[in-house]
Amino acid sequence: MSTEPYIRVSVCFKKNPDLTNDQFNDYWANNHGPLCTKWMKKYGLLRYVQMHVDRREVQNLSDTIGWRVADFDGIADFHVRKMQDFFDAFADEYYQQTLWVDEEKFVDHNTTIMTIGYDYTVIENDEVVKEHVRDFKLPQHMDLKEGTI
Repeated sequence: MSTEPYIRVSVCFKKNPDLTNDQFNDYWANNHGPLCTKWMKKYGLLRYVQMHVDRREVQNLSDTIGWRVADFDGIADFHVRKMQDFFDAFADEYYQQTLWVDEEKFVDHNTTIMTIGYDYTVIENDEVVKEHVRDFKLPQHMDLKEGTI
């Protein structure tokens, strides 16, 4: 499913230091995730994906190709049609009183960072994507050699 028309909010964080990796992954997937579903549907959050970071594989990749390692245990990706949906969802009493409190069981909120952007799908379902909702072409008046507009 192409998600190009949507906005992606990615939230990166470390686990609660009192938990093992297995405890963190199990709790996030099997306890917290199910608590979120009705709340997300209520506010039109279109997609929620939990990325459970495999630190061993990240380190293997880093050792192999030399890239730096992002120091996170999880990344939560939210896809929304408009940012107001996201703002409304996180201002909701259920989030504040239930989900935030539950997050404290498995997330170190002091480590949380986020980013917001747009997907630009290059390959999907083993096919090259040739048409896109957005185009990221530079304006015609941009002179790359001179670095001026």
